[in-house]
Amino acid sequence: MHGYKINKVIYDDKEIYVYEKGIGKNNYIFVSGWANPTSLSDMYELADEMSEYGRCFVIERFGYGESSNVNFKRSLEQISKEMEVVLQYLKINDNIILIGHSLGTFISIEFAKKHKEYIKAILLIDSYPIKYTYERFAFLFNYIMAYIILFLREIGYFKKISDDKLEKLLFKSRKLPEDIKQQAIKITRTKIYNKTVLNELKDSIKSLKNIYEDINLLKNIPFTCICRKISYKRNIIYKDYLKHVKIINVSKSSHFIHHVHKDIVLDEIKNFN
Repeated sequence: MHGYKINKVIYDDKEIYVYEKGIGKNNYIFVSGWANPTSLSDMYELADEMSEYGRCFVIERFGYGESSNVNFKRSLEQISKEMEVVLQYLKINDNIILIGHSLGTFISIEFAKKHKEYIKAILLIDSYPIKYTYERFAFLFNYIMAYIILFLREIGYFKKISDDKLEKLLFKSRKLPEDIKQQAIKITRTKIYNKTVLNELKDSIKSLKNIYEDINLLKNIPFTCICRKISYKRNIIYKDYLKHVKIINVSKSSHFIHHVHKDIVLDEIKNFN
């Protein structure tokens, strides 16, 4: 897959795909947000650039990309356990730099709290700390929209859309290798918003109430949040728990800062080297 080694990690007889590229002492672990068709297409620009500085790993969680669909719960704790198995398989136990986006920020924090001795740095991209009631309504809106899209997929709506239209919808002006785009288009037609992914949102929200427990364990780990203007106040909450957090406000951006302002994100990752 465009220069990436594909690792297939078995967890409970199911497959987790992990894409790997690069060499070096640092291990960059990319944890994508919720409901992307493939994690590799989401994180490609970042991982491809950073593969010149160290080993890059894009973990495709259950329900995403080529990874298996599963029926067991999708809480932050469970996903963190699966990440642990993945990294054990890859023999990674030091110099880990976690880069998480959206829901992936919570997964990164949950994993880091339990494995702080392995973590060199943490970068969060437009995190959504659950501290305000209205944010729960935002997640409810996402859940409703997901069911609508799932319904459209199941009645064959996405099969009728041309590749060109799906490409514009998924990638807009982003320039990705053709094989990575085609994989994401295929997954969108056949698998996007499957029940594993829907359960991930539902179960993760339930476990978010514990996200701040023991977060002080990360007090000596370099910790950066990059956020857009609308989520700046939400991200600054991290300073209530970790005084050393660096918060960068990118005023003009969408939720996908790593697509719109990838150079800003890359510069911050490189600062951890």
